[in-house]
Amino acid sequence: MKKFLSQFLIYGCASMLSKIAAIFLMPLYTGVLSTGEYGAMAMINSCSGIIGLLANLNIHSGIARDYYEDGIDRKKLVSTGFFSILSCSVMIMLIFMMTRNSWTEILGLQSYKFAFIIMLLDLPTVSLQSYFSILTRYKNKPILFLIGTTTQLALQISIAVYLVLVRKVGVEGIFIATLAANIYGTLFFLIVNREFIGITFDKVLLRRALVYSIPTLPAILAWWVDTSLGQVLIGRYVSYDVLGVYSIALSITSVFSLITLAFNNVWGPYLYENYKKEGFEQEMKRLYNLFFIFLMIVSVNLSLMATEVVLILAKPTYIDAVKYITLLCYPLIILMLMPFVTSGIQISRKTKYISYANCIGSAVNLILLFAFLPRFGVIVAPLSLAVSRLINFYISRYYSNKTLELGISSGWMFVFLLVIAVCYFINEIELPRVSVWCVLFVADVVAAVYFIKHYKLKKIIGMLKK
Repeated sequence: MKKFLSQFLIYGCASMLSKIAAIFLMPLYTGVLSTGEYGAMAMINSCSGIIGLLANLNIHSGIARDYYEDGIDRKKLVSTGFFSILSCSVMIMLIFMMTRNSWTEILGLQSYKFAFIIMLLDLPTVSLQSYFSILTRYKNKPILFLIGTTTQLALQISIAVYLVLVRKVGVEGIFIATLAANIYGTLFFLIVNREFIGITFDKVLLRRALVYSIPTLPAILAWWVDTSLGQVLIGRYVSYDVLGVYSIALSITSVFSLITLAFNNVWGPYLYENYKKEGFEQEMKRLYNLFFIFLMIVSVNLSLMATEVVLILAKPTYIDAVKYITLLCYPLIILMLMPFVTSGIQISRKTKYISYANCIGSAVNLILLFAFLPRFGVIVAPLSLAVSRLINFYISRYYSNKTLELGISSGWMFVFLLVIAVCYFINEIELPRVSVWCVLFVADVVAAVYFIKHYKLKKIIGMLKK
């Protein structure tokens, strides 16, 4: 258990480093890049997500699934995955490279064609780097994983800072740095796993991996629709300047991703270990309410202090990001509550319902974006995302309740919606900042009193230690 927890801590910290670094680099980038350049970078990154899915077909997940299976020739398995991902990613890269002029014209990226080309060149390296880094985790080499991840990140940051801040290369410098870092990461993790690479390929193993990975693609695609399509459509139908501002809001609210990562690290083991115990449903309900209150407090503080946060991390030209930060808190909090409402589905192993919920929610998001974003502007993006996440939430809760009666009240969602609306209103009427701070202080005091009154800290700590 001690070994497991130590490795888990290392993998979790290493995974968080890139997100933390992105937040701290924001003042440097926004001080040099215009809102339009920042928006173009966000657009290319969004395109990279969907093209990257085509480039690897999530094959690495199928290979990882069989890594510990008895009777599997691990060298043949890993080599099959390597040659499959390499050939697939190179093929997709060449197809998009040959049609790059059409894509840059469709996306309005004519001025950033070189950056788009660099992103395409990075497809094989980012796919292979991801593949070999995952294998390093399965190989139980946490220290090597940490060394590879941190040195890769340090190289990427160093090159990006030099090219963007010193040489004034612009957006292209960031993508050059990413490409160089992924080449290094691929070589590093390839060396770590070199004993499993040989001139061998097995069609049966590839077919087995694809049978596992292909059904996951709709859920991954739905995730991309929710996280990135809004940015693509903003750049296409509104402007890259507005997209740059919206991307800053997304980057700032990514602080929730750090909380989600920490929570997900402990939720799975806790769920599977305790769900058969008597009183577990009541215990989980208390944890849900506790977690919800905590997230609501974080959301209120981030929303009402958004002006200060934006001015610290970016130039005043990005100040419109404040209202998007407030609206994005709602869908992001719903996402963080999903482990609770999918608990019954996970226990019953009927994970197809997770894909159903994701796809239905994302389909609604897609319809709303195409229907209303060109007409009403970027404000539609966080609102449609909220609708998508709500649909996902309630569908998942419905199917989970068939296995595990959660007893999660819908009232909390409406209370939180009201709180977000009030925060948005306060930011829109531009009250004096001293008045906003007073409102925030009162809200925090009320939350603290409620927390102390309804929850006994010793009991909660004891419950979490179990």
